[in-house]
Amino acid sequence: MTFLYEGYTALFVGSVALNFVVRPTALIYWVAFTPEIFSIVFKSRRSFVTTLFVGLAVLYGNFLLDLNYYGRPVLPWWNFFMFNFVEGRSAEFGVYPFCWYLYSGIPSIIGLNVVFAYAVLLVWPTRYVGELRVILIFILIYSFVAHKEIRFLLPILPQFCTVLGDIWGYFLETAYVKLHSTRWVVFTAFACTISAQLAASVFFMGWHQAGISPATHLILNGSHAMKQPIIWVLMPCYSLPVHTYLHHSNATYEYFTCAPTGYEYDAPNLQLGDFRSIDLNEFITRKIHDDLDLSPDFVMLYDYSTQVVLQSLRSISNLNYKICGTYFHTSFPFDSVGQEVQVLCRLRPIVTISQQL
Repeated sequence: MTFLYEGYTALFVGSVALNFVVRPTALIYWVAFTPEIFSIVFKSRRSFVTTLFVGLAVLYGNFLLDLNYYGRPVLPWWNFFMFNFVEGRSAEFGVYPFCWYLYSGIPSIIGLNVVFAYAVLLVWPTRYVGELRVILIFILIYSFVAHKEIRFLLPILPQFCTVLGDIWGYFLETAYVKLHSTRWVVFTAFACTISAQLAASVFFMGWHQAGISPATHLILNGSHAMKQPIIWVLMPCYSLPVHTYLHHSNATYEYFTCAPTGYEYDAPNLQLGDFRSIDLNEFITRKIHDDLDLSPDFVMLYDYSTQVVLQSLRSISNLNYKICGTYFHTSFPFDSVGQEVQVLCRLRPIVTISQQL
């Protein structure tokens, strides 16, 4: 907004339009600022023409770029709007209650501070009119989308941080100056809140769901000297961004993809339901029964699938595999997420000189 207030209309509109074509939901953040934006854009003919020209230029440039890559006219932002808001197809990824962000999403990103944030925003809304407007409008719009995720709230995290910083600053200053006998209560509450936040950060960043990284490092190190390794990731489709963690240039990957029904994808392993409902024995049979050369060199999976996969590989391919890595993943296994991540390695027979001759 600083660019807009200081007269840099083209820079502001170009940035917002670029954010929009990259990720259409970025526009939702600016809905709360519509009155201010319109008052400046329509203030003069020059501002209006600049806004129209820059906005359409970015949209047209994006259209040409998509036309070049898709080979046909495509409007991804329009497809996104239709998919999520009109057709409601995001429900295929999971449905949550309308108020989920209020009682689960927001507490997940600000922790114990949610008590102070909610209390002050309700009791003292006039102090935070700007922040409250952005937060409420943003959450209201997103609540109409059936599928909800914590990461969708990240654009309004700065608003919460602004409110919380001001709240604690006010409480601590008041306690230090006026509450001589009871200031320890405020200081203790502040210390406990910070300690809880730090403990949660350490737990979730260093311990909880930490098995993916070491498992992929084991696979990368083991496949480094191989010319064309075959790597399978037999885990739920949301468990691992495969090509972010595994990037051997000549490797062949098999993994499951989350995708809504009714669309054509170049992804043979679509996961359309719960991962535990997938028959892994049938999957392995279908992949390697007719060609044992397609047998995987490495298999990454959760611990609850290990024995089934090992038995299937050994019975179908008559090849030997072993568990070459086991890594703790989470203290709270749920649904299709296991407590440990394991890596199976294919044991290659040792060829002696006499056998070669």
